[in-house]
Amino acid sequence: MNITGTKLYKQAFTQNLSVDLATFHTRERATQHSHSAAINLENPHTRKHISQYLNHGLNPVTTIGTRDIVDTNTNVYPTLNNIIDTVGLAQCQSVLICQYPGMYQLRHTDKLATYGDADPDTLMRLMIFLTPQTCGQFLQWGDEYITGAEPGDLLVWDWTTVPHATANASDEARVMLRLTGIVTEKTTDFLIK
Repeated sequence: MNITGTKLYKQAFTQNLSVDLATFHTRERATQHSHSAAINLENPHTRKHISQYLNHGLNPVTTIGTRDIVDTNTNVYPTLNNIIDTVGLAQCQSVLICQYPGMYQLRHTDKLATYGDADPDTLMRLMIFLTPQTCGQFLQWGDEYITGAEPGDLLVWDWTTVPHATANASDEARVMLRLTGIVTEKTTDFLIK
């Protein structure tokens, strides 16, 4: 499924996310999940991305935000499991991402190297807002600034060509669910609706 540019689907999901968000913040405090566990410096694209931060004297680990993998084989995040199932991506990697005030991610494009030689046209990455976007939370995809996003809104973009960056200059944490996987008929049907 080819996506050109960036598309924000308003209210793609309307479930109450409060229990799953509370679970995330409890797990985050208890285990100190961080992005550093997922950095693979064997990957040339990752090394290049990390170099961006280092060349500017920035710490790439502390600026990006905290993360937690959503394992759909458990019932830790029941509402998110339902959302993931609804989207229907095969071989789906599901990650909760929390960007606290003062955190940012420099402009980059995604390579999705964990999918090896998979045809890029069969892969999709999308983000679901789990908290309301507040004043000071910046999200730029290509030349577009994402504004007014609410919990349940879905952001889809052409991950192969659209550079993007985020920053949080607000006084609220921004939490999103990032899904990456192979598009199925179920995914296509969901996006068409």
